[in-house]
Formats: sequence, C-alpha cells, structure tokens
Amino acid sequence: VYPQIKKIEIKRKFPNQILILIEEREPVALICAKICYFVDTEGVAFKLGGEEESEAKEILAQSKSLPVFYLNEELKTGELGQSIINPFELSKLITIQGELENRFQEFKIKRIVRKSPKETEVITNSDFKIIFNLEDSIPFQVENLYYLLTNNPEIKGNLERLEYIDLRFGRRLFYKLKETNQKSEEVNQ
Repeated sequence: VYPQIKKIEIKRKFPNQILILIEEREPVALICAKICYFVDTEGVAFKLGGEEESEAKEILAQSKSLPVFYLNEELKTGELGQSIINPFELSKLITIQGELENRFQEFKIKRIVRKSPKETEVITNSDFKIIFNLEDSIPFQVENLYYLLTNNPEIKGNLERLEYIDLRFGRRLFYKLKETNQKSEEVNQ
C-alpha cells in the first residue's frame, strides 16, 4: 500500500524499544507505454514517472540518469506495487543499452522498445533499427553487430543508408539498406 517500500522489519528491543527498519525500492529504469513508471530490479512499479513521456523525462532529468524503455503494450493504471516487466527481460534491456553504449561511438540510442517478451528494437539516432532476441545472449548479438558494422563494405561508414539490422537468428544476420532488398550475411569468426 506503500509501493516505494520493499521491506519492513520490526524488532522488539528489550525492555521498552521497538526498532523499525524500512528498505525502500531503488529505481533502475523508467518503463513507459502511455504511462511511465519507475521500476526496481524486480520489475516492480513503485512510482509514477508521468502520464506523458515529456513529464517522465523532466522527472528523470531532476533525478539520477536512468535508462528509459518502452513497452509495446499498454500499461494499466493502478499498477504501483506490482511487477510490470519480467526481471529477466528488464536485465536484458539494461544489458543491451550498456553493451551498445560501451561498444559503439558510430551511433547513439534514441529509443529501446520491447516489442514482445522475445523481441526488442533499438532505434538509433541514424534512424536505423537493431532487432534483438531477448532469449539469446546479448553479448553474442552485439559481437555479431560489431562484426557486421566493421566488415561489411556496404554498411561500414554508411549507417545513414541502413533501414535495419536483425540479430535474432544466431550467426545469420539480416540487414536492409534503404531503397534495396533485404540481405543477409553469415558471421564466421
């Protein structure tokens, strides 16, 4: 009934004291659909982040910098204190953001959208999409992305020509350049 509280412990200290320990939830991300919520590592929504994305970003700017993730489905109001995203999926989304930010200077992340429990799209500042499989290893998919971006002559240095890169099929990478047909490349490292 106080969603910010994760745990309360009450101890009696003899002869006449009571000790109350309160553990608060710590935000690890902002999850948005039409409504934005701050969530903890367990995916529990504990604070309303705003009804509009602009409100959420204003609140976020005032607090510490947290990743913002978008869900393809609509969140219901009144979900404070309940899990709104699977902790495993949340962990994968945080890993995607961290891996991409640490590995690539060629582009910046504009938005990360969890399309389904299995699929996530990263939209870049160059307006191409990177499609991840949340059930596979994120570092493996990022390594494949790095290989494609550094070894494919059609893509290397031409990110503005990309429409998407699909990493969901193991070593088989699919990509599409704007105004061309889909292509694929096998990664052999």
